Amino acid sequence: MYSGKDGAPAEDPREARPVATARYELYYIWSKQYLERSKILVIDSRDTYFQAPFSFESSAAPNLRGVHLPANIGDSCRLDLFEENREAVDIGKSKYNSRWIKSAYGNGTLKKMESKPVICSGSTMGSQAAIEHYSSAMVAQFDKTKCKAVGCDQGFHNFIYYEGGLESWLRGKGCSTYVHEQGSGAVNNLAALRQTSLRSQGVLKVQDGLGSDDIFVANNDGKPSPILHQYDRDDELKKTIQKRAGALLQGWKVGVQASTNS
Repeated sequence: MYSGKDGAPAEDPREARPVATARYELYYIWSKQYLERSKILVIDSRDTYFQAPFSFESSAAPNLRGVHLPANIGDSCRLDLFEENREAVDIGKSKYNSRWIKSAYGNGTLKKMESKPVICSGSTMGSQAAIEHYSSAMVAQFDKTKCKAVGCDQGFHNFIYYEGGLESWLRGKGCSTYVHEQGSGAVNNLAALRQTSLRSQGVLKVQDGLGSDDIFVANNDGKPSPILHQYDRDDELKKTIQKRAGALLQGWKVGVQASTNS
């Protein structure tokens, strides 16, 4: 990641940490390579499906939490965070999220946060400056806590928003912060809904009443969710997306073969 004048990799003086934690150092470095006007989405690629077009500017939804910003602070620097379903789970009810908070910050901090909705660390978007600032805050949490448990990055993510002063710190840098309830923003986090099928909950819908494969996940307003995160927690949705991916791959192979033979 870093190198000396001779091009040889520089030694990392910091102790080993999980990939899920170390990735924020990469996010920080990569974000600094973008222009100030750039918009950045950092998201887990393995379980993400882009279902519908979206724009960063229109990702704000009416159902948002966050401070009322002064008139001189606009969206040129903004950070968007995305909750998991607050009715299904909160930090205290989740054995994983509560463990990550307790491991990193202690039982006292967990008590303060246990009734808060879980904000997913696997899906964040924002302007270049906001992502740079956010990533640096996440890197600092490992240096502060030394939490090496896999998943502690989600503990860091929730801590800096609820208890770490992320919002006021970003506001001081001229950045706004939006937290989207599950099903109301550009990214729809689905894992907390895994207890029953998405179809039975009315989240998975059939497009225009057509065949069983012509399905989509809806936001709370009934419109298709632009980005599905954690889609593989629902068997029907997972199989459908895998089928679509297979068809796309096959079409690509046919196109490559035709190009080669021409």
